[in-house]
Amino acid sequence: MPRFVQRPGMTVDQVNRAVERERSHSLLRATMAMATLQCDNPLVAAAFAEMSQKRKARTDEAARKLALLRAESERNRVAHREGFNGLMATFRKMKQEPGRFAAHSKAQKKAMTKMGTWTEDEVAALVREVQSQLQHGGTKLNYVRVAAKVSEVTRRESDGKHRTNSQCQSAWRQTLDPNIATGAWTPEEQAACRGAVLQQRNKQRAAAAPAATSAAAAVASPAALKQPVDWAVVAVEVSKVTQNNKRRTNLQCQQAWTQTLDSNVAKGAWTPEETKACRGAVLQQRNKQRAAAAPAATSAAAAVASPAALKQPVDWADVAVEVSKVTQNNKRRTSKQCRDAWTRTLDPNIATGAWTAAEKTAFMLALEVQEGRRRTSWVEIATKVSAVLPGNERRTNNQCRKWFNDNVRTRPIKRARVVTKHGGGGPNTKKAKSSSGRGRVKSDSKAKGRASRPTKRGRGDAKGRAPKRSRAQQQAIKGTRSSFRLY
Repeated sequence: MPRFVQRPGMTVDQVNRAVERERSHSLLRATMAMATLQCDNPLVAAAFAEMSQKRKARTDEAARKLALLRAESERNRVAHREGFNGLMATFRKMKQEPGRFAAHSKAQKKAMTKMGTWTEDEVAALVREVQSQLQHGGTKLNYVRVAAKVSEVTRRESDGKHRTNSQCQSAWRQTLDPNIATGAWTPEEQAACRGAVLQQRNKQRAAAAPAATSAAAAVASPAALKQPVDWAVVAVEVSKVTQNNKRRTNLQCQQAWTQTLDSNVAKGAWTPEETKACRGAVLQQRNKQRAAAAPAATSAAAAVASPAALKQPVDWADVAVEVSKVTQNNKRRTSKQCRDAWTRTLDPNIATGAWTAAEKTAFMLALEVQEGRRRTSWVEIATKVSAVLPGNERRTNNQCRKWFNDNVRTRPIKRARVVTKHGGGGPNTKKAKSSSGRGRVKSDSKAKGRASRPTKRGRGDAKGRAPKRSRAQQQAIKGTRSSFRLY
């Protein structure tokens, strides 16, 4: 048995190592004692030899591991010493040139921070860490730990870059939190949002001028409109009336107000002045972008047609400001309205003619790719259809959806044909006429009081009902339609 006595202050690792060492020594003593016996049994001698070999192998392995640990410890000591010396040299440089070093470290930190869209692995890591903290009873999330866990995934995907604490906090609070309400706004939420914004506008106007006489005057005040709105406060007020213990985010409240709830947002069709202002603002930006990338454009059409200019993003906020200058009744147009109007209607690169055979082929090929998906991506379909058009012409999402509804989704049925008293389908057969253009059909024979009957199967009847088809025909039509049921 091991003769080991634990001393005070020993750690668990120290105790385990001491126990293992004592066992090895006891086994060695027992082996030596048995080896000293003059035993002529070959089995016992073989057992002694095997035990000795195992003991020697363990001893060699322990010595090898100890040598590796000592070498690694020496390397770490040297590296730490070099790192400490480098850190002290950096501190001395900071004291000598604080301004230049601060600017360099800020730029370096920005370069090492990953920007842009989050990947699925990053989102999964963030949700997993947040749920782990909430399950352990945490009332306040530690976003430093969250950023550390997310950055482990980010470094593997983006060459050493990381996500910051503020990025993780914004992603969770604005998008990934399951307590965020995502459905349509209820009337109570809309009223709460309007009331919170009007209350802030009224306070801002009262601080800049005498008290407003009405809520509408508070909103219409130019001085009040220039003041920023605290959307965090608005989100708190809206979340009080949100159903199912959900909440609305600051961004949701800001978008709902600027795009829908603001009474100063113009609704309805665009006037010719607004259309002209939108075209002029976009062409002006395109011309500036083309002039920065190449020599100055000779015309507005050349500016729009430039491939380098088309790849540059448009500042729709500036476009909205220019359009709002000509909007009637002191209303305004939002950046989303301007972007939608340009991308759907006003862009001169939108193809407006009849669809060519190449476009139809590209459309059907793109539609086959979408089969089986939960939702049809008209953006992808429009992109593939636009790839076969000459120059910079393109088809919009709405054009592709409309062509699908008119040519693929619906299959027109032949109008019913009325048979006269002569019967047959010869020259006396004429097309039926409907009083309303569709629905019931009124025939000459029915007007005279005689019943009309279809004389041939599959041609419909005098009441405008669909023609009868055989079972094989129905199965064929059903199979053809099911392959395009993507709506």
